Amino acid sequence: MENKSDCFYLGSPSGMFSINKDDKLTLKLAMLIENRCLGIPVTEVVKKYGFSRSRFYQIKRAYAKGGSEALREGKRGPSRNYKRTDTVVNQIIRHRFLDPDTTPDVITQKMRQVGYDISKRSVERTITEYGFNQTKRKIQRCVFTPIRVEREVREQLARKVSSNYLGLWLLIPEHLRLGSWDLVKSWSGGSDEDIEPRLALQLIHESALCVSGVRPTRSLCHQGFELLNGLPDVATDKSIHELLETSTIAQSQSLQIALGKLRYSRGHYDGKLLAFDPHRIATYTRRIMPAKKSKPNSRARKVLQTFFCVDAITGQPIASTIGSSATTTSKAALELKELMKSILSDNGLVMADTEHATAKILNAFYEDEQFDILMPMFVTKKIKKIMQGLTYQRQWAGYALAETSYRMQRVNYPLHLIAQRSGEIEAEYQYKPFVATGISDLLKMVSEDFPERWTIEEFFNFEAAIGWNRAATMNLNIRYGKMSLALIAQAATFQLRQKLPKPYKVWTAKHLADSLFHSIDGDLKVKDDTIIVTLYNVPENLNLKRHYGNLPQKLEKEGVDPRIPWLFNFKVDFRFK
Repeated sequence: MENKSDCFYLGSPSGMFSINKDDKLTLKLAMLIENRCLGIPVTEVVKKYGFSRSRFYQIKRAYAKGGSEALREGKRGPSRNYKRTDTVVNQIIRHRFLDPDTTPDVITQKMRQVGYDISKRSVERTITEYGFNQTKRKIQRCVFTPIRVEREVREQLARKVSSNYLGLWLLIPEHLRLGSWDLVKSWSGGSDEDIEPRLALQLIHESALCVSGVRPTRSLCHQGFELLNGLPDVATDKSIHELLETSTIAQSQSLQIALGKLRYSRGHYDGKLLAFDPHRIATYTRRIMPAKKSKPNSRARKVLQTFFCVDAITGQPIASTIGSSATTTSKAALELKELMKSILSDNGLVMADTEHATAKILNAFYEDEQFDILMPMFVTKKIKKIMQGLTYQRQWAGYALAETSYRMQRVNYPLHLIAQRSGEIEAEYQYKPFVATGISDLLKMVSEDFPERWTIEEFFNFEAAIGWNRAATMNLNIRYGKMSLALIAQAATFQLRQKLPKPYKVWTAKHLADSLFHSIDGDLKVKDDTIIVTLYNVPENLNLKRHYGNLPQKLEKEGVDPRIPWLFNFKVDFRFK
């Protein structure tokens, strides 16, 4: 056997037989023949033919088992599809059939989310092999459907998103702890797949940003905001209006009750001292209505009257309602009382201001076994005469208290009249009357409990920007819906505040939104079943890494499911760099 440039030659005394070097099958047979028939050692024969010793014995065994057919060159690479198994291929085809417009990026993301280790290239090859190539999409205006929303959200998540709105994603674990998704589903009547609860989330997060809406200024800077709500785009004014228009006041009241019960169970309310107060919101409605002045020298403006109940110890809102031509202060206060009874289980003392001193309110609270009410009274001639004739107990220098029974016109029961006297000289005495439906510790009620009523004023100063300082429309069901959804934003923000160091806990809602929710650069990407949110240059003294790093594990330890229903059961985790 001779080896020349293009051929091998097998020779004998009778002649030469040439073999092309590319004819691998004949070369293998010739190598076996030379070793077996001509007695050439294995070391020499493998050197001539360019094989290794181990390969020689593989060829020999293959020939013994299957003859020359077993020596044919097969296709290189794995002998089976160990990645694209039948199960994987079936799942790829299933996703493509369910949504023909879905992209390989989205299918890959869905597969990896449930544990399949598959690449985008493998998905593309499967789609091509089975003839499911996507045709070019037509550009057209269309209505979003749940399938389309999921596809486009996943397409955006398949790319890396950068934004300065990603600080808002810190509210996601607070929503999971609070149960916000179930609340908005119940309010909107939607399911996990529907769009309506996601529109409600947009309203909640607009409230957390302390803006009337990001809708008027849509731009690329909102990337990440729409995904936070489980939407591929920022919803239009029309979509938001239609959502609110279909809601009723009864639905919003049910939302407030459910939210209040959840917050009560989480310790957001003490429930012993409560404060009532009306709150007037400037409105830009075009309705014909009287304008009012907040101060004598201020400009008259149209206002919407609202009524709030706040826990005077924790400063957290419990419920709210709206005034109207048909809703007087008395009627609104009694509506609030019924909402409170549905939320709180402990007995409590309600503190209100003078405008709540009506016979209707006092009769209702006197008959109520759960709540008593304490409020100041107008100093009329009759009341002043009664107070001047009382015997006072001196509490400290210049301060004395007295108590007597008092009958008020149209009130069916005797009330407790508490007289507060200040001054040491009789000619300079000043009197302030209080009326209560129940009385325990006289000094504590007037000197310690009642001053806590100013907590509600602090609440308006610190939290009103969330959604209670502006009103565009006077449609009561729409306004009630927005105010109720703003309560969810306030609750989630409150839970976030509890994790911040003490100086940051007293930030106003507007300051918190400006400093944390949309002023920190970040990006997000998907890894398997988790959305990784990376926030850059976050001040270390905020201690966010301690509370939000390795978030899925922390939530599981708390007994909270870390999967996010409105983000198609992805989990979320945070990185701080």
